Amino acid sequence: MRCLARRTVLVAAAVLVISAGAAVSVASAQDPAPPTAVQAALNTLTVENSSGDPVRAELIGPSAQVLELEDTEKRTVNVAAGEYTMQLRYGKDPKAYTYGKVAPFKIEQTGTTYMAATVTIDCNAGRSPEPIP
Repeated sequence: MRCLARRTVLVAAAVLVISAGAAVSVASAQDPAPPTAVQAALNTLTVENSSGDPVRAELIGPSAQVLELEDTEKRTVNVAAGEYTMQLRYGKDPKAYTYGKVAPFKIEQTGTTYMAATVTIDCNAGRSPEPIP
């Protein structure tokens, strides 16, 4: 069993909840207009840590970055549209680290919509003693 990371994605007025390992799809208005720089800055990703341990979350994708989160902490960052995944490292003691991974997900936008996505790391099951590629 893998650790569940829930993602809630808001697209304009549409809401989508995605579980780790699930196919990702987004319901949004069809608008072929490209996003502007201002709209790109409006895409957000919130990472919530409810795992019971500190987590180092490495966001992999167009707006790659590393977030260090204590248990119960959440952080919101601006992200560009594109496909993402996350590598997770749990714990404080390097000798006892465990690792996890969030299934790929997309941040999508059009000329009239942007996304506010949330990844919630909310269990301790399925951690690996070795980094997951």
